Amino acid sequence: MDRPSIAFDTCNSIDFMNQSLDFTLEIEGRIEGQKLKCYVNNISSYYTDYLNAKRDNIINTNIFNIKDELIYIYYDIVNHLFDNPSKDSINIYIKKEDKDLKVVRFEEVKEDHKCWHIMAYPFRRNIDSIKVFIVIRDKRVYLNKVKAKKIRQDIKNYNDKIKNLSDIISNLSHVWRQPLNSLNFSIINLIDEIDSEEELDVIDKYYNEIWEIIKSLSMKIEKFKSFFEMDYKKIVFDMNKYLDLVFEIMDEKIKKDHIKVILNKEGQVKKYGSPNEFVQIMYFICFDIVGCLKNRFDIYNRKLNIKIKANKSDVCISINLIYDIEKYMDFNLHLNHLSMFKNIIENKMRGTIDLINDKKENKVIISFPLEI
Repeated sequence: MDRPSIAFDTCNSIDFMNQSLDFTLEIEGRIEGQKLKCYVNNISSYYTDYLNAKRDNIINTNIFNIKDELIYIYYDIVNHLFDNPSKDSINIYIKKEDKDLKVVRFEEVKEDHKCWHIMAYPFRRNIDSIKVFIVIRDKRVYLNKVKAKKIRQDIKNYNDKIKNLSDIISNLSHVWRQPLNSLNFSIINLIDEIDSEEELDVIDKYYNEIWEIIKSLSMKIEKFKSFFEMDYKKIVFDMNKYLDLVFEIMDEKIKKDHIKVILNKEGQVKKYGSPNEFVQIMYFICFDIVGCLKNRFDIYNRKLNIKIKANKSDVCISINLIYDIEKYMDFNLHLNHLSMFKNIIENKMRGTIDLINDKKENKVIISFPLEI
């Protein structure tokens, strides 16, 4: 295994105090025969358990007696601190790819990499010796904790967003209902005041038309209110019907932003789950896509081709952007809240969402289990 060349950085001792300790090691470096040799003065029980070794067999022995792939890194660290007495700390990330160790920046660390965060602090120096305290953390554990925290925060933010919208629509429903009722009673009172039967027939005709408008507005506001409620009762529902509802809710915005939507449906697609949960996530995804179209394309290139297709176990919704590829050669579809959508769909709905940008097409693919 190749030993990595190490570029050492200092780290803040306050940051160190905030870290949870995984493995700890105290190493003493001494000049013997004009060469630095390193010995283990102390080691944590967590570390010995990890090494499957007895503490008594490690204490006061040469560090190269420890069977750990990081030993050469420790030696280089102690040697570097001994040669550079002005250094008060070292902070590095070691990533393992295949069988090789590599020093990297934290930004380069991914969830599938085996990676360690090594912090070293010299606490006693002499002319011919040095004592160093080393902390080793498995960054995968840290990254998994960060990921879990982000998922929880994304779900909370999403639920807060739904709740806020629900409150807004409920208030609108309350505000609309009273003037609509007042309008209806005013028309009835007007009819009562009219004596002529001929005039009454005409008024009655117009009243019926107005009443249909009032009923339509009342039903629509109730539908919108129901749409944003956080009622996630599971039933078998037709996804096509609720996808239509998404674009009914977005109708004014779509018209205002000159968006053309083409829905390609494959008969009835029945799914067991929460229709509210489905329409809410689809609404926010489509809202992000429409915003991208508005910001990037002229009004003649804002077209969405949406296909919904199911097999025995899953349903797939593909949202393709149709535009002049030659005119917008460098375009890439971007969703402002893709990370949040991914966490919600994967962790709450057991589905997937993928963003595809290539030379042939730009699209979002969302899939859900049918669970029937």
